[in-house]
Amino acid sequence: MKKKYFDLLGLVMSINNSIGESKTIGQKKLGKIGELLKPYIDEYNDKRDWILLSNAMVDNDKCIILDEKGGYKFTAETTLKRDKELLELYNSEFDYKPIQINNPNDLGQYWFISKWVTGMEFPDMPTEEEDVEL
Repeated sequence: MKKKYFDLLGLVMSINNSIGESKTIGQKKLGKIGELLKPYIDEYNDKRDWILLSNAMVDNDKCIILDEKGGYKFTAETTLKRDKELLELYNSEFDYKPIQINNPNDLGQYWFISKWVTGMEFPDMPTEEEDVEL
C-alpha cells in the first residue's frame, strides 16, 4: 500500500496529541501504534537529513559551515533548492504495510488511525455533515 509522508506526519502528530500521559488503555495502545510507525518516520528523517546535508554551505576546504545554534547554514540559492527538495519529500509516497489490530477495544475513538490499521471498525468516526443553509 502506498502512503504519503505528509499523511504519516499528520498521523504521528494526532497520536502524540492524543496520548497525553498514557493513562488509559487506548492511549497506551496508541503509543504502541506509534512505535510501529517509527521505522517509517526514521526513513523520512534520514531522507530529510540527506537533503539538508546536501544543500549545506561549505567553505573553500569543503567543511560544513554551521550557524550559532549548530545547524547548517544555507545560501539563498541552496535554500530554494533545499526547500524544493523537502517539499518533494513531504509529498512523496512510500510503501506501507497496515498495522494489524487484534484487540481493538478502547481504540474506536481514535478514528484518525482508520486508514493505517486493519482488523477493526470505527463506530465513533465522524461522518460528513450535510450543508446547512443559514
